[in-house]
Amino acid sequence: MSTPFPNPASPPTAPVFLLALEYVLTISACLVLTLLQSIKLSSFSSLARFLQNVPRSYCASIETLELTTHDDLFLQTHPCLRERSDAVVALLSACPRLAALTLHVAGSLHPLVISPFPFLANLKQLSITNAASEQTFPLQVFLA
Repeated sequence: MSTPFPNPASPPTAPVFLLALEYVLTISACLVLTLLQSIKLSSFSSLARFLQNVPRSYCASIETLELTTHDDLFLQTHPCLRERSDAVVALLSACPRLAALTLHVAGSLHPLVISPFPFLANLKQLSITNAASEQTFPLQVFLA
């Protein structure tokens, strides 16, 4: 019968076990934070799920973000302008290391969406595209 310890009579002491566990958790946390450096959220539903499920503190690792603020344009239900804008503000406010941001919007967002930009000191690249018809949903950009 095989055991996980070299000598079944003397399992690892609690401090050694806790040190090993701390090491594994540290490596896991570093891996998660590395994976979060570049994020692409391709729909409003993805954005909403991300905000619900990812701890806010993890967002501090995001350096590159591609964000879509709408779902399929042919669906009958769309999140309202304020709901989409609030989600963008919530995410951007949690990303102080953000260096590159690409926004795909269907028409405009609420003017409050500019509120986190003064705190994005590392932001060097910004791209905003309108995924909707400019005649139906014109893109408005609000400058601070």
